[in-house]
Amino acid sequence: MTSSLTLSLLIPSTSNQAHAQSNIIPDDTLGANGSVVIPDASVKGLPAALIEGGVQRGVNLFHSFDQFNVEEGLRVYLANPAGIENILSRVTGMNPSDIQGTLGVDGPANLFLLNPNGIIFGSNASLDVQGSFVGSTANAYAWGEDGYFSATEPESSRLLTINPGALFFNQVGSVPGNIINTGTLAVGKDLTLSGLNLDLQGRLSAGGNLTLLAMETLKGRDSIALPFVAAAGGKLLVMGNQTIDILALNHPESGLFSLGDMVLRSSNPIRGDAHYWSGGNFSIEEIDGTLGNLSSPHDPIIRSAGDVSFKNYEGASLHIFAGGSVTVDNVKITGSDPTNNIQETVTLSNGTTISIDGSTRPTLDIRAGTKYIGNPIGITGNPTPNQLEFSEAPTTANIKIGDIMIEPPNGQVFLTNQYESNSAVTGSIEVNTIDTSNEVGNAGDVIIDSGQDIMLIGTNTIDSGVDIILTGTNIDNESFILADTSGPGEGGQIKLLANQEILLSDRFLVTSGTSGSGNGGEITIEAESVTVRDGAAVGTRTLAEGDAGSVSIKTQSLLLKDGGVVGSRTLGKGDAGNVTINGSESVKVIGIGVSGENTFPSLITTQVDPDSTGDGGNLMINTQSLLLKDGGLVGTGTFGKGDPGSLTINAKESVKVIGIGVSGENTFPSLITTQVDPDSTGDGGNLMINTQSLLVEDGAHVNAITFAEGDGGSLTINAKESVQVIGVSADGNFPSAIFALANPDSTGDADSLKINTQSLLVEDGAQVDAITFAEGDGGILTINASELVQVIGKSADGKFRSGIFAEPFKDSTRKGGFLKINTQLLLVFDGGRIGTTIDASLIENSLTFLPVNQIDTTTLLSNSCILRSRKQPGSLIITGSGGKPTAPGSGKISPFATGTVRTIPSDGSSSRSTQADRPWQIGDPIVEPQQVYRLADGRLVLSRECVE
Repeated sequence: MTSSLTLSLLIPSTSNQAHAQSNIIPDDTLGANGSVVIPDASVKGLPAALIEGGVQRGVNLFHSFDQFNVEEGLRVYLANPAGIENILSRVTGMNPSDIQGTLGVDGPANLFLLNPNGIIFGSNASLDVQGSFVGSTANAYAWGEDGYFSATEPESSRLLTINPGALFFNQVGSVPGNIINTGTLAVGKDLTLSGLNLDLQGRLSAGGNLTLLAMETLKGRDSIALPFVAAAGGKLLVMGNQTIDILALNHPESGLFSLGDMVLRSSNPIRGDAHYWSGGNFSIEEIDGTLGNLSSPHDPIIRSAGDVSFKNYEGASLHIFAGGSVTVDNVKITGSDPTNNIQETVTLSNGTTISIDGSTRPTLDIRAGTKYIGNPIGITGNPTPNQLEFSEAPTTANIKIGDIMIEPPNGQVFLTNQYESNSAVTGSIEVNTIDTSNEVGNAGDVIIDSGQDIMLIGTNTIDSGVDIILTGTNIDNESFILADTSGPGEGGQIKLLANQEILLSDRFLVTSGTSGSGNGGEITIEAESVTVRDGAAVGTRTLAEGDAGSVSIKTQSLLLKDGGVVGSRTLGKGDAGNVTINGSESVKVIGIGVSGENTFPSLITTQVDPDSTGDGGNLMINTQSLLLKDGGLVGTGTFGKGDPGSLTINAKESVKVIGIGVSGENTFPSLITTQVDPDSTGDGGNLMINTQSLLVEDGAHVNAITFAEGDGGSLTINAKESVQVIGVSADGNFPSAIFALANPDSTGDADSLKINTQSLLVEDGAQVDAITFAEGDGGILTINASELVQVIGKSADGKFRSGIFAEPFKDSTRKGGFLKINTQLLLVFDGGRIGTTIDASLIENSLTFLPVNQIDTTTLLSNSCILRSRKQPGSLIITGSGGKPTAPGSGKISPFATGTVRTIPSDGSSSRSTQADRPWQIGDPIVEPQQVYRLADGRLVLSRECVE
């Protein structure tokens, strides 16, 4: 049968805490089997005092002393009879034990020293114990309900045969004494020191576990001459019920080391100015085992082969190297660290480099999933080796942090799981808020480099059994990465790098700005995929003289959804920054967001805000395909005196702008735009779209528009294959449209609209416009379609006619725009319309000459049909006569008579075989062509499919 051995605090017989004399005096509590001291023995070949006798019970040997001291330069050993595994000694006198020399066991047994008055290990003290050592100021070793071996009530002790187990302080009675160490205590197995207070200044080394327990305060100190070292070949537990106070930065060998887990545990925030190396997990805990708080005014560096976790941190620059994951609730950096010895250049996963220097910059430096833990040099003494071999196998490289704040200027936040990464583990980075803004100096930089996802989650989850009441005019749960400056300093840079996904959601803000003369910092985001959704935003801004920084996103796919925003803006004299999106596969801007009574589209933008004089930045999107849907918006604009920047879209395959977004009474067409907005004086920026095909559908818009004094910007579309503008919105209120527009109450002119493509289709109520509704002039509308322009039909309700327009609207007093259409074939039917205020001959005269063989009746009869086949085509020879003019209004040039073009009978048979040649007459059936067909030689013909 086994039971746990505990240390109980019973009432000591005296309060005398004077240092004991340098001698060993057994007491008479064990009767005839009391302890015997042999002063002139030889142990391990050297002179020593040997303690024999005692009471044996099974594997336990009990000793009892009135005083127990070891003078400096002397060696005192307890004899280890055969079969004895544990030697338990107590001091029943009134003085603390003063160990100035060597205390040991001449065999492999564990040694327990119990003195409620205290234990002092001097600067020359050492242990020679192959097994474990326990030094305690408890009143008794307790075996639960089976009894105890007491130093304060020796007559009632029961000497049992069970093995001692875990130590425990029974809080009944007065407090025990203190333990002081300035010596070198090294044991082969476990080392435990437990007392009221622990004052530790020397070296503590255990081949197994190292346990340091203080009922009140545990204090660790070093000096220039003497390091403080706590080293464990197994686990290291540092526990101060009330306080842990460690300041060990003066000696280069100082630090806490463990091959296994390392835990610092206290009911209050732990002050831990030290360097930590853990071969397992590292954690800061409350007494109950939940995560606790760490503070460090000077220099904490944590290295762990496993996971690192604690609740909150406040203090100087913090560096964490973890082979596994890192979990911290909140971090507040209050200053740099002049004693910091981490100064290095780090290469990020994209090949760029950054400098890390916590000694000159207030820094949060967290590196998870790394193989680089460093070489602990502070471990000396037998039996722990000088270099720890970190063997813990981590499972993830996640970084999860709540709120991060860098208070001083010029700070830096670096979060990565890509530094010297362990390929066996991967992980994501999740952060609530980061704030490096500053009012007097430079704002701090933010760099996040992740192997997988970056999750920036804004809205906090509140789970409570009671009412939660928030009162105020502006209440929200926004989280943020903020790197602002409000003085002459520069705004901080923000870099988010991930091998997989970066997710910003729930109104998370990533912003770098300036409200002073300094410029705002840049924002760089690189990942396999980037998602900005649910009101989250990435942006730079200026509120004063300084310029806003640029925004750069490099990814395979970018998704903005449900109110996600990417942009740059100026609210002052400074210019907004440029926004560059490189999405190698796709960029999608979808939907609208709702926040209280506010509704806003998903948006990529640069803009000039009201009353500002700075110019907007340029916006460029490079991608394979761009999709705007359900109210998504991409645009530049001005609300102030400054001009907006240009907008350039390069999409190798397609640009699709589809539909509208609706929330209550608010409706947002999907939109690509450059705008001059009401009350502004700036001119619109230029908008250029380069792509293979452009689709504007279901009420979406592409426009260059002015609402105020400034002129609208130019709009140029280069679509190699096709431009399709189709239909109206689902509610029937918005036609799909491409337009350059001077809107009501504006005085500015619409600028030019140019479409260069192979074929243009405007269908089902859609429109292409260069129009003025007010005092400004309409723009120049130029359409270059190398093959075909079709304007077909109306909207289903007849409200909108498909059309190409360059004209003033209704009561406008100004002239309309110019319309130029260059194409091989122009088709307008089923209610479609081309509108202009100038003579209709301009349309005809602006058409390029038709090719001579556009439709040659010597090779194509007017009553022929198109026969399609999925089989290998054979040859088809069609003969005929006649010709067509080379240009509108010119005469026929064919030397052959063409006869009269006749209708095709409704049964599909040839009129030539059933009727005599005659002109078409009223009453004859009309068979209209179905569509335009491309023949094998590339020619276009109007015809219909043959009836097989």
